[in-house]
Amino acid sequence: MSDNNMDAFNDFASKIFDRLYSEFPKELEILVKDFVDKQDGGDQHAIFSGTMSFLEREGFIVFQNPTHEGIRRIYGGSALTAKGLTILDAIPDSVKGSESFIQKIRTGIAAGGGEAVKAAIQSLIAYGVTLMCR
Repeated sequence: MSDNNMDAFNDFASKIFDRLYSEFPKELEILVKDFVDKQDGGDQHAIFSGTMSFLEREGFIVFQNPTHEGIRRIYGGSALTAKGLTILDAIPDSVKGSESFIQKIRTGIAAGGGEAVKAAIQSLIAYGVTLMCR
């Protein structure tokens, strides 16, 4: 995956987590158009879809089979799993006294994304992997 793809993945993942956390425990409709600019084209749509699939496959979120309404793609029934909620609320032992993952993600989004979002998402995924290996 190129740096541009990874940057887009980190950006999409952070915004998906923020949205689902903010509305937890509600099941939401995630519309691709709310996350991808119309001008960004098919590549960004594919990366967004891949991000949703990855987060579901790794057990962070759930959603129903995506549907299409015209050109709109919708992920109905989207919600955090117990694993996703637990990890977003976690403050890893290695950074005790610091922010939870959701706080780091929100700080990164507020700062305009970039390195702060990248670091938060990479740490969150790594933390999720270590939990699975225990």
